[in-house]
Amino acid sequence: MYNKSELRKQAAFLVREYGQEVLVEEFIEGKDLTVAVIGNEKLEFLPILETYLHRYPKKFRVLTYEAKNIGQDDAYFGHAAIGASARRKIYEIAGRAFRATKCRDFCRIDFRLDKNGKPYVLELNPLPGLSPSMESISLFPKAARLAGISYNELIKKMVEVSLKRCGIKI
Repeated sequence: MYNKSELRKQAAFLVREYGQEVLVEEFIEGKDLTVAVIGNEKLEFLPILETYLHRYPKKFRVLTYEAKNIGQDDAYFGHAAIGASARRKIYEIAGRAFRATKCRDFCRIDFRLDKNGKPYVLELNPLPGLSPSMESISLFPKAARLAGISYNELIKKMVEVSLKRCGIKI
């Protein structure tokens, strides 16, 4: 939505269509970042992954389903181009969000970093996509690849953390 008239029209449609209230949030212009978290007592943060939205066609201001399927997506993702201070802050907020929502074992946390460098948590995904395909948009395995962790190593690590929490030894 680009103006109040469009917003009101879309909100009214959604209320009619779904029979419930609609949450409207301000759009945060900025870097689209993802943090993959693994652990329980001690958390491990994989490298922060940036979605290079500026490389997509202009109509994509967010990572939509359509955007996810426009072709080989590795050109659209990589290490986040942010400073060490922003990186530390995002990891700290990710850890706090993980704990506050009582996540366990692993989670993907999506952020927007505004033009002033302020991070905003967009959502937590306690069941992140895990497709092993290089063509897939699954961001958790992409973050693992940035850390030099293979897909099989990632899945093994996730299972081990879960088993340890449950007191199961293998």
